Amino acid sequence: FPSVSLRVPVPNGLETFLPFTTMGCNVSKAPPAPVSAVPPAAEAAKPAAAPAAAEPGAKPVPQIFAIMRNGHEVIRGAMRDCTALLDKDDMEGYLKRYAEFMKWMNVHAEMEDGKEGIAPGFFFLLNEKFDNIAKPLQDAHGKLHEVETKLESAHEKKDLAEIKAAWKEFAEFNEQHLLEEEKIMMPKIGALKEAGENMRELFNKFLFPLATQSPDVAFFMTFAMQVLEVHHENQPRCRVFAHAVQFASTPEEWAKFHPLIKEGLSPDLYQKISTECGWSKE
Repeated sequence: FPSVSLRVPVPNGLETFLPFTTMGCNVSKAPPAPVSAVPPAAEAAKPAAAPAAAEPGAKPVPQIFAIMRNGHEVIRGAMRDCTALLDKDDMEGYLKRYAEFMKWMNVHAEMEDGKEGIAPGFFFLLNEKFDNIAKPLQDAHGKLHEVETKLESAHEKKDLAEIKAAWKEFAEFNEQHLLEEEKIMMPKIGALKEAGENMRELFNKFLFPLATQSPDVAFFMTFAMQVLEVHHENQPRCRVFAHAVQFASTPEEWAKFHPLIKEGLSPDLYQKISTECGWSKE
């Protein structure tokens, strides 16, 4: 695909940041194009607005921070899978899904926390731009780890009742943590756009290398597609996530990630997304 231009022209390097709805295509790392505002979560009791379908005939516009926001939907979907398996007393199936879930969430969490020598992370970006606003979220990661340790201790005992109780505590805490993150990160993404920041440049400096340089990057891409396709809730979550990956990637990176995205999708959904985003023309 073209290496220097977007499929959807964006005046003055800006684009409309819908509530993680639609996405565009044909991108490279140069020239960078920022992504703009996401409306804040309306209530603390529910997730911020989920993606909505594009208007008929409208071309999707890439939204780079959708990798983080729709990443929350990967986490929620995988947690629903774990809960369903425990409800059926399927400990073996639950433990397998839990291991996959944690493998994926660990990459996502590292994109938030940062890693020395790779990239500072999302929390560092928010703290730098907004006077340590993400400090409570960083502290919550410590508490989440404690609840996770308690759950994995129950796993070792193989006591189903204890696992169910520990899982319930973990899932409820994690969901509340996701909501708290969304209350901060979504309006602040909008504020960065309004301030004229280059969102693509920020994402690639502070976050994306933590995924691309992870030994689990292939799993990260494919698992996200698998979960979001099942737990789509009538929203184009796979397209939004996959197109954000394309927008963040260099042509060389996208050549590696595109097959992984395809692998994680059903043939019908892949074809639909490919047509909407112009991948079939590459």
